[in-house]
Amino acid sequence: WMEKKELSKKISNPEIDNLYSQGLRSGALGGKLLGAGGGGFMLFYVEKEKKIFFLKRMKKHISIPIDFTIKGSEIILGK
Repeated sequence: WMEKKELSKKISNPEIDNLYSQGLRSGALGGKLLGAGGGGFMLFYVEKEKKIFFLKRMKKHISIPIDFTIKGSEIILGK
């Protein structure tokens, strides 16, 4: 995220920067902004042992769990 922000001053804003900083303070190792056109989300990478702490600290934000598989992308909502 920090490298991408160096490409243009229009890539971020204070709200996004604050969310990224809050994620790091909450235990994330890193994060990436995904999406475009005024929508999207911030994806954070958090180690398993810090997951509960992270989720408690970030509880005011919507959290959608993901998992990695060898099958590729799958829809997980509604399962």
